[in-house]
Amino acid sequence: RVDQVLCMGKDATVFLYLLLLSEAVTLAGSSADENRLSSFYEKIKERSHFEILGLEPNCSNADIKKAYYTLAKQYHPDLFEGKSVKVRSISNEVFCLISSAYEVLMDPRSRREYEDQLKRGKVEGEATSVSRILLAEMEFKKGQNYLRFRNFDSASRSFQLAVDMNPDEGEFYAYLGWSLYNKPGKTAEEAVKAKEYVVKALSMNSRIAMAYYFLGFMYRVEGNIEAALKEFDRALRLKPDLTEPLREIRLINMRKERAGDKEQKSKIFGFLKKG
Repeated sequence: RVDQVLCMGKDATVFLYLLLLSEAVTLAGSSADENRLSSFYEKIKERSHFEILGLEPNCSNADIKKAYYTLAKQYHPDLFEGKSVKVRSISNEVFCLISSAYEVLMDPRSRREYEDQLKRGKVEGEATSVSRILLAEMEFKKGQNYLRFRNFDSASRSFQLAVDMNPDEGEFYAYLGWSLYNKPGKTAEEAVKAKEYVVKALSMNSRIAMAYYFLGFMYRVEGNIEAALKEFDRALRLKPDLTEPLREIRLINMRKERAGDKEQKSKIFGFLKKG
């Protein structure tokens, strides 16, 4: 029980907190979050912007603001940080709909256009797409923060959510592949899949400097040094101040020099033996 762990002192509490962050364990109440979010999502997913916010068509801007902030306090994705991927994914979908409704209805021009669409029975979902892109970017930033602390499991989950929300952004695939590649205990199949994500990222956008570094690192681990150097060079051509590929190139050159010294010493030793 959680209350028993909390009574065991600070170290036990910190350890439990780390387990929760890594999703190695979940609280018994987690399923309640999932049920609540799922139920609300099913209720609003095919509703009008007015219905999503619980408002009448003649509502004022003040009514819209009040409804939005009330719902944000209940369903903002940050409230579900540390929960399961499924819970976070549903919370993103819910908040995407809430944000879209707010964005459309608060702007007089977009509201008029939307009301006209409702009358015609044809509603376009451009605002929903914008909200989805913004939420994807938010998950991407979270993933980058996890990477800084080498929390590759959480990073990969955030990058996967970013890809799911906005599959047209190549950079998301690059970082998803990188986080998966660095996960402890990955299988050979997972390493191949991670590399495929990075390659896909570059096929979508050939100007992602870090993706070339990621790919070069993978080649270096595989022992394909020449291919690795080519990718590091491509990364530096795009961003000359990148420290990661520069560091890798220096390490490769140092190893080559050491190997050359050993070979030279071996030749000299062999010559002396013959003499």
